[in-house]
Amino acid sequence: VGETVQREIWPCKDGYVSFGLRGGPARIPGLKRLVAWMNEEGLATPALRDRDWDSYNHNLLSQAEVGEISEPIAAFFLTKTMTELYDAALTRGLMLAPANTAREILASRQYASRDLFVQMEDTALGVVPLVRSFVVSDAVPGAQGAAP
Repeated sequence: VGETVQREIWPCKDGYVSFGLRGGPARIPGLKRLVAWMNEEGLATPALRDRDWDSYNHNLLSQAEVGEISEPIAAFFLTKTMTELYDAALTRGLMLAPANTAREILASRQYASRDLFVQMEDTALGVVPLVRSFVVSDAVPGAQGAAP
């Protein structure tokens, strides 16, 4: 008890998400909501449904208990895409985030809404996306071309 290996990055249908099995007042409500969602889909095991989440403390778990909790969650995450899990995190109040690769960053609705990328002409590569400056100011112009 006390020294266990617990997952933070979980595979899902098309990538990975970050989700910690930690307790405390900030995390326990989300754990309960995740178990409720899993139960709606018939995937919550008795070890999840019957656990006293209000007194949950990840620091006091044995490795066997970590397995009882994490294995059904891992199986559930594999039934969902990163977008499905992140959308559920936003609507259901789960502390879960996508583990983005360059593919997801380029396709991000949030970044697109902020015009994070500009299209830049590169002599070797053609037109490529380039990250804008994280600060936009009239006093300092942004990137004018690819790095030398």
